[in-house]
Amino acid sequence: MFRLKLCGPLRAALLLVAIVGQAAAQGSAMPDADALFAAQKWAEAARAYEALIRTDPANGRLWYRLGSSLLSLGEYAKAVPAFHKAVEIGQRPEPMYGLAASYARLNDKEQAFVWLNKALAAHLSQPEMIERDANFVSLRDDPRFKEVLAAVARLTNPCASQMEYQQFDFWVGEWVVTSEGQTVATSSIQRIVKSCIIFENYQQADGYLGKSFNFYDAHLHRWRQTWVDVRGFVSEFSGEFKDGAMRFEGESHLADGSKVLRHMTLFKLSPDRVRQLSEVSTDDGKTWRVNYDFIYTRKS
Repeated sequence: MFRLKLCGPLRAALLLVAIVGQAAAQGSAMPDADALFAAQKWAEAARAYEALIRTDPANGRLWYRLGSSLLSLGEYAKAVPAFHKAVEIGQRPEPMYGLAASYARLNDKEQAFVWLNKALAAHLSQPEMIERDANFVSLRDDPRFKEVLAAVARLTNPCASQMEYQQFDFWVGEWVVTSEGQTVATSSIQRIVKSCIIFENYQQADGYLGKSFNFYDAHLHRWRQTWVDVRGFVSEFSGEFKDGAMRFEGESHLADGSKVLRHMTLFKLSPDRVRQLSEVSTDDGKTWRVNYDFIYTRKS
């Protein structure tokens, strides 16, 4: 019997052809599996992903898609190991969420909450879907579900749910501004951008006006303000809420380039009265003088 003896280069070339052929076959199968998944043909998609996994067992996305297909089929016990494999490979929040859903369907509440919290800690995108996901119906009467929803609120809307962002809320409202008993301006101060910015709209009777953005910088753990007026004059402040008042320090620059140091303190006098004291220094902090001393009275 005649046997062809392959030399090294020829053997390598044939091996490369085989690998390329296998990859091409898998590549053509991948869109088919994804098309079945997109069409919600779960049984066919599951079989397609199982076939792909046999040739590419280290692909976390395939395991995740397999788990999702099985979950949608109601085969929760089979979905669990697929999701676990996807987590093991990639540590992604999506299969963690899939595990939570599968365990909830299996009425294993302990594991469901474990994996819900892990998915949130891994920065699950669109975590608000937890509240309306039918897979978690069995968890909704459990006190731990309220804790999960509170964590979701902190992730999706931290400015409306965390205490630090609410320290300056006493300034929000519609105000009449007076100085030495005389009305000098009105100011409308609003929460915008899901309460992440306190937006000041200040207008004097003589036509002077300005606006400021006030926000809590969670990375610096400081409040910041940027003020711009109708003349293009800009001031930048940074500060903290301390001893019942918002205490800012900052600076601005005059047309000649000289620097003006600023202190600005807002005191909550009552629910309907706020004092705003501005002090300035033009000698690098050696001396200070009062720039203005306003009283804000809430409009009835």
